[in-house]
Amino acid sequence: MWPDRGIYWFETVDMLLRMHGTLQVDCPAKVNLALAVAPPGLDNMHQISSWFITIDMKDTLELTALPDDGISCYGIVWADDAPRKTEIEWPIQDDLAVRAHMALERQVRRRLPVKMKLTKRIPVGGGLGGGSSNAAAMLRGLNRLFQLEIPNEQLEEVGSGLGSDVPFLVSGGSAHVRGLGEKLSPGRVPGLHMVLVFPEASCRTGSVYGHFDTMLREDHVIDDERVSGLIDSAVVSPDAPFNDLQDAAMDLYPELADVASRVEALAERSVHLSGSGSTLYVICDDPLHAEALAAAISEQLEIPAIATGSQQEEGS
Repeated sequence: MWPDRGIYWFETVDMLLRMHGTLQVDCPAKVNLALAVAPPGLDNMHQISSWFITIDMKDTLELTALPDDGISCYGIVWADDAPRKTEIEWPIQDDLAVRAHMALERQVRRRLPVKMKLTKRIPVGGGLGGGSSNAAAMLRGLNRLFQLEIPNEQLEEVGSGLGSDVPFLVSGGSAHVRGLGEKLSPGRVPGLHMVLVFPEASCRTGSVYGHFDTMLREDHVIDDERVSGLIDSAVVSPDAPFNDLQDAAMDLYPELADVASRVEALAERSVHLSGSGSTLYVICDDPLHAEALAAAISEQLEIPAIATGSQQEEGS
């Protein structure tokens, strides 16, 4: 019996790419359907309890293996269809995908020379884990390209030193994420359709967490049970997602609050923040609803918006 044709096609293309020393890896964005945040600890870090899912929106990482004595080189460009492009002005050695490459070389104690082309669609500073997904894709891609046979659990450990979202994005899908992002419990993958809205504001994660601290009530505790309850629920209603950082981000960036208010009035349903922002999302009834709402937001409010959905399979 022939295997599933979609899987057979994917594995065949993957094999042919590796035979020619080049590999393409998807870098899916993530959305927080729930985010509960603890007060800062003695180390000033915040423990979280969150429901992460990966969605169809993605960057693309292309890796080409170089000779053993080759010098790695890196390039980053915006895709033509990227909804919110910004200047790529950070030093290349600070890019998370590049840092992931260097971290894995240290882990395996050998050089893994590659040419990298990263094509970005996920906005910078948008709370969608774009940089972290690039790093996770680099770890997965190097593992396959050089046939290192490192288990995902070990790649997650390497990724935990790069950012709190990286361990989850090594495999993606759906998970209850706790601690500083290193504690993962696989969860159900909900069949969700949504619209992502991309305000011009770019939220700084550290600033949002800092403002969250100034707004904390004395009796605030991390609500892990609320996150678990949402994951276990049969249906995720448009009002169900929550984010402890949303009020802080809206207060710190008034232009973000203005966009959220305008989108909510047009959509006639709740608007949610992903991560520390600035991307907003609205849960829709079906793909047609999502496409129509994204078009209305883009045309009537003149704010970039796209229709997307939860990823039903792990990222490649």
